[in-house]
Amino acid sequence: MLIGGNRRQCNTDDLILEHAVNKGTILIVDDQRLMVRLILAILEGCGYEVLGAEHPDEALALAAAKGHQLRLLITDIRMGGMSGVELASQIVALCPKVCVLYMSGAEAEDLELEDGSRYCFIRKPFRNAEFRHSIETLIGKFVPSGE
Repeated sequence: MLIGGNRRQCNTDDLILEHAVNKGTILIVDDQRLMVRLILAILEGCGYEVLGAEHPDEALALAAAKGHQLRLLITDIRMGGMSGVELASQIVALCPKVCVLYMSGAEAEDLELEDGSRYCFIRKPFRNAEFRHSIETLIGKFVPSGE
């Protein structure tokens, strides 16, 4: 199923809930309200604590309020007012342990990501399984157990 399709509940084949429990907060930032709402619904239904913002300034305020509890930033690269890359840089400065999942409908040619880093990219539209895998990989690698 492509993100943007029908909403559905998680089952045992979906996100591994052990990653969701006590793993901090996920912040979603996209200037498309529908995308924010859809991702919020998917991740909340899987047990994650999730916040959403449609503007980078709103995201910065939410990140500052959550501080060290923020573990994953999911951001569109192209937004009005500030790019997702600029936003991620500012949020990482506020929350050094945060991982970043960039998303865009365009190729990310300018984006330099190292293998094994706390940064990943996914191209829109993406399938639920691909999206979940990206989140599980980042959270599983960089959020220690019992934290």
